Amino acid sequence: MQKILDLDLDIFVRPLKTFCKENLMRAESKFHKPMPESEIIYALDQRLALSATSPTPGTLTDLHKSVYYQWRDLISTGELKPPFEVIHVDGHADLGMGDSSFIYLQEEWIYEADKMKAPKEGGWSGLGCGNFLAFAIVNGWVSSLTYVCHEEAPDDVNRMFFKDWNKESGFIQTKRVQKGDFEKASYSLSEDSIRYEPDLTIPFRRLPLGEYMAETAFDFAFVVRSPSYTPVELDFVNDIIEKRIQSLTRRC
Repeated sequence: MQKILDLDLDIFVRPLKTFCKENLMRAESKFHKPMPESEIIYALDQRLALSATSPTPGTLTDLHKSVYYQWRDLISTGELKPPFEVIHVDGHADLGMGDSSFIYLQEEWIYEADKMKAPKEGGWSGLGCGNFLAFAIVNGWVSSLTYVCHEEAPDDVNRMFFKDWNKESGFIQTKRVQKGDFEKASYSLSEDSIRYEPDLTIPFRRLPLGEYMAETAFDFAFVVRSPSYTPVELDFVNDIIEKRIQSLTRRC
């Protein structure tokens, strides 16, 4: 089974920027600073097994939702074989916290027979940078998810995607939900009224970057700059990353 590194460079910013619009406006340097270069290189080389002497096949891109389409295209060519293990190293879970994508995904998209076609994008429920992982999971692409989070550890996983509606269960569970049941549950303040059939259940764990250490090299590495969450002072990392990944850009 293939193992994927999904790295957002905002993991190296202190303090973490928690929310912004999906654009390329830079995080303000006055408020957000990069970690020291030596600590970043240690994290890349030792914790994330990204070697300058043996680069990992991968991409470096700006927006995280682009990774969804890169995965889809590599799946279509047979280079990426789902389900695959994902190590998501990011300041944010990207499972749709704060939007209504959990409704669209489990009441509508989950029933779509052709998951290789483009889902709707944008708005409160469409595919975006903050929920692309939830879409990939519903598609059946992910076998297990490890969320390597920021040291500030934001509470940003949505219990509506977890087994027994419990985000401490250790399992993400996608559900085939009857249309309109999430809305009914919001009025009753209870999940008891939600009719569903369990679809996929995958292991989930969460730990801070300082406690994670990759045991083996990754099959692919997808690195995201996320400009709106990172200051320009972090851009020196781009050259460091480019030495550690073997570009797939022409094939994605």
